[in-house]
Amino acid sequence: MFIQILIFSKNISVGSLVVLDCMLLGGICYCLNTMQGSVSQVTGMEMDAIASAVIGGTLLTGGVGNVIGFFFGVLINGTISSIVQTNGQLAGSWPNILTAILLCFLTVLQNIFVRIKERNK
Repeated sequence: MFIQILIFSKNISVGSLVVLDCMLLGGICYCLNTMQGSVSQVTGMEMDAIASAVIGGTLLTGGVGNVIGFFFGVLINGTISSIVQTNGQLAGSWPNILTAILLCFLTVLQNIFVRIKERNK
């Protein structure tokens, strides 16, 4: 039913269908990697997705952002996690702490940019 709506809708661009295909491919690869398809295995990853979007340049107020920025946000978020995990001396919660610090910094930076943009109007 959902696929029929996508196929016959006139408002959906090719780019959004490519994004949906990438999401589908990512989900299949994740299920193949973990050897199961349970919803509970991705509990708590919502914050990682939001953090990757904000790190990639998406404004929390909406309207600004692109897929390329989100891709770089995922790479930065993954790099932080990999560096902390390969260190071996830090606790497992440190990737989340560093991501939260970066997220707070970028949120304040976005707020400053929005205020500068409003002043220049």
